[in-house]
Amino acid sequence: MVRLEDLAKIRYAFLYEPTLIHAKPRGLCTLDEDGGEYEKAFGENGELVEVWSPETFRQAVLAIALYSELDERTKQLAKQNLDNRFHRRL
Repeated sequence: MVRLEDLAKIRYAFLYEPTLIHAKPRGLCTLDEDGGEYEKAFGENGELVEVWSPETFRQAVLAIALYSELDERTKQLAKQNLDNRFHRRL
């Protein structure tokens, strides 16, 4: 299970850049006209769509899989050495 807010963060970071998900995470659930990035987080090519194309869906699944793998690996690094805790933030 992936929470909707986590999907927005994962997908936005994968497609665009990762700093916004920490600096302004609420913007991912706000429409562009209100200063947010909702269309980028949940749309296709920055545009809202009713249904993702198969390619967009596969890309989202890939982003989730990569995130899950990196999350698990950074947890293991932090267990091995506390100096590696900062990797989790990345």
